[in-house]
Amino acid sequence: MIALGTTGKALAVTIWLLAACALSAGEAQVSVKGADDPDQPTIRRFSPNSIRLDEPTRAYAGAVNRFGIDLFGAVMAEDSGKNVIVSPISAALALAMVYNGASGETQVAMDNALRLRGMSMEDINHACEMLNVLLENPGQDIELTIANSLWLKESFKFRPDYLERNASFFDALIQTIDFRSPGAAGTINQWVADATRNRIKKIIASIDPETIMILINAVYFKGAWAEPFDPALTAEKEFYMLSGDTIRHPLMERTDKFYYFATDQFQAVRLPYGDTRMEMQLYLPSQEYGLSRLLGDVKDENWRQWQDQFHNQEGTVMLPRFTLEYEKVLNDPLMNLGMTVAFDRNLADFSGMADLSGDQVIFIKEVRQKTFLEVNEKGTEAAAATSVTMALATSVMQESVPFQMVVDRPFLCAIVDRGTGLVLFMGAIVDPR
Repeated sequence: MIALGTTGKALAVTIWLLAACALSAGEAQVSVKGADDPDQPTIRRFSPNSIRLDEPTRAYAGAVNRFGIDLFGAVMAEDSGKNVIVSPISAALALAMVYNGASGETQVAMDNALRLRGMSMEDINHACEMLNVLLENPGQDIELTIANSLWLKESFKFRPDYLERNASFFDALIQTIDFRSPGAAGTINQWVADATRNRIKKIIASIDPETIMILINAVYFKGAWAEPFDPALTAEKEFYMLSGDTIRHPLMERTDKFYYFATDQFQAVRLPYGDTRMEMQLYLPSQEYGLSRLLGDVKDENWRQWQDQFHNQEGTVMLPRFTLEYEKVLNDPLMNLGMTVAFDRNLADFSGMADLSGDQVIFIKEVRQKTFLEVNEKGTEAAAATSVTMALATSVMQESVPFQMVVDRPFLCAIVDRGTGLVLFMGAIVDPR
């Protein structure tokens, strides 16, 4: 029996909307009631082999998972002990639209941070286009929509080829807007609310005067369990918090055959939606191992190995019924993954977005994600919106800024051969007597 109330750890959830690409080989099988005759069971099957991904799309799907796992780890490092819900695909698609305008060192840094492993921009765009088609045809009893938009400062001239790539490959809405207008933020937020069925109502609080573009990805998911939980079995049970405190909380219960595996450290189970193409995966650490150690094991290689270990086994699953909302500015986590230069108002290179004068720099001002997740007896509803705010700065030459240097405390000194770059002498002076 899997009982979440015995973990001694608080709930931490990550939603993987790219589950269809992460399934292992072999058919998933569940028994459900027939639509025409409720007394006759039917078998719904989905085999991952029924989806054929070309090499660029498969490579990009792997990159999204690597990036998502690493991003989740970076976010958990900052929000340890809190509920965390991130959408890797939403963040990846929003940043892929930005990547189309990156050049030079900035492009290399984003390539590394997004775990793209040198994929060409053409292959990335092709893969995003293909994944959008695949994800928006998710199977029976599942609704999944992906929407992209670019909101452009009306007086700023962007490169037509950059806008065309986003419109063509990402099916993005391209809209000019007066960011100075009091209603600009409301207009963008309304688009997000519509795209997420009103689950994410506000992602833009205000618009900075430096803003020249806001890129947004929105994802909405709603899936009915392939076999729903019986509400009559839902009961108040103990749930153990990270602090050691105990609360009473509704836990749903179902006994059936599941795809499941267990190690000394944790138990894992798949709960499929609809025709079983998409699923929720649950990983429950043992009391001795704990959530923090399990989260430390969430690495790309481990994740891929885990997918091959599920096997069909009868058992009972008890799962909390819950609704969560989460919001996170992703600047620091993304910089920790190697994207620092993209946020640098002096060094960022997004010259692929617009033709700039010598002292102008486009940089990422903010990356923000808001997520929503509800799990109940019928299924799951989830939404995510990721916004990327691009701003325009004017480079300031170092020598144009007056400074004062008073060497009145211990200091470092060096004698350097400028011809070779060699440091001939270096010293720390703590007492000039």
